[in-house]
Amino acid sequence: MVYSIQIKSNTDLDKVVSSINKVLDRDGRFTCALTPASDRLVTICRVRLTEAKQYCGQHPGPCLIDRPKKNARYLESEDWIAFNGLVNDALDKVGVSADVWSTPMETLDKGRKLWTRHGTQRRERYDYVEREFNGRFFAVVTHGGKDQLDQFSAERDFSRKREKAA
Repeated sequence: MVYSIQIKSNTDLDKVVSSINKVLDRDGRFTCALTPASDRLVTICRVRLTEAKQYCGQHPGPCLIDRPKKNARYLESEDWIAFNGLVNDALDKVGVSADVWSTPMETLDKGRKLWTRHGTQRRERYDYVEREFNGRFFAVVTHGGKDQLDQFSAERDFSRKREKAA
């Protein structure tokens, strides 16, 4: 998955990269590769946890499959939400306006942008829907519409909706 930060304001790219590195280093839960791709674009890839834990998958909500879980450094849904929050904190610290998105590789979402920030509005809510695929339902995080931005509630709203795959 590629995580992209498109700088919209007149902010020095090195300042943005430095702020993200400081926030992530201070937090200590994540490792990643930050790469300035142009004078206005930063990409982040190979995001991993610093310590392995029981990994069940990237789906939001509770795990509905009872099976042994492997130890891995991959991020689950709650980890991605925490990582997104840290990136947003770093961007807020330098007062930058930026569009931030990732492109999930999962079959049900491949190639679609999952928004984390629009300008100065950070995503605070991560709703999900259940999509039917080959006779089974899978939980998939919604892509981050305007109703999920700037919701400064301390509680995350994991609203559930069901929709049939198109």
